Amino acid sequence: MFITPDDLKEYSSFSVIQKRSDVHLRNDIVEAELEIKRLAGQDFSDYEELPEAVKIATLKMAQYFALTNADQAMAKGIKQERFENYSYTLEGREKPDVSGLLSDYVKKPIKDDTARVRLRVL
Repeated sequence: MFITPDDLKEYSSFSVIQKRSDVHLRNDIVEAELEIKRLAGQDFSDYEELPEAVKIATLKMAQYFALTNADQAMAKGIKQERFENYSYTLEGREKPDVSGLLSDYVKKPIKDDTARVRLRVL
């Protein structure tokens, strides 16, 4: 693991994360690490010690996943709820932009999900 649940609790100021169990935080960290590896195009196995920028990027991403996974309404996909005279709308959370932190460590660019077509004149 790039980081530990204790690292994440120390980094974050959100009470939801502070109260979250280590088992759940480990799952959030695994999700974050997979995302960081995908964004960087490498698994960082070439490094004896993980660069500090990559650790920070992992902390930011793990915090995002912990907050998203802890929010039951987000997990259910609920966008709006109404109770008699009260209603609220959830705005979707966006993943943190860690591209600046990872820019020095990107080995291959991320492929976009667009189709490329070549045409020739007959």
